[in-house]
Amino acid sequence: MARYGINEGQIKLVSGNVVDLPFEDDSFDFVCCDGVLPHLFDTAQVENAIAELGRVTRNHGHLFLNYLVGGGLIETKVHDAVRNFYKESPQFAAFVGNIKPKMLHGLVDVFLAIVKQHNNEEFDATIINSLLDEDLCISIQNVVPHLNCRQVA
Repeated sequence: MARYGINEGQIKLVSGNVVDLPFEDDSFDFVCCDGVLPHLFDTAQVENAIAELGRVTRNHGHLFLNYLVGGGLIETKVHDAVRNFYKESPQFAAFVGNIKPKMLHGLVDVFLAIVKQHNNEEFDATIINSLLDEDLCISIQNVVPHLNCRQVA
């Protein structure tokens, strides 16, 4: 919060679970659930989460849901390739299972060294590394083993 100039008393952070929100009914005028639902276990959990989000949103309030858009090249080709490689390569499966931000930051350092070599420019890795955090690592660990593979004729 300090990075964004927000004092401790301005915002109260509460840890919770989208399928069992720790708030009273009709608590908020605006509720945002951005990219959480695809990480739930099954349709029943998604339905429960949506009901919970609606429960804490006040009458005439606003509920913003972003489920992420599916389809396209990433879903139809890249997911299949990553999932197949995960199945076939014990080394890749071990990498995914043990991935940590520091490992990703090392990859950024290698990438930026290559960019500098070819473009003779230096870049600050701070912003990129801030995006490669524990949440991203957990998302990768949750998603890669369960990517949907399609049979290609």
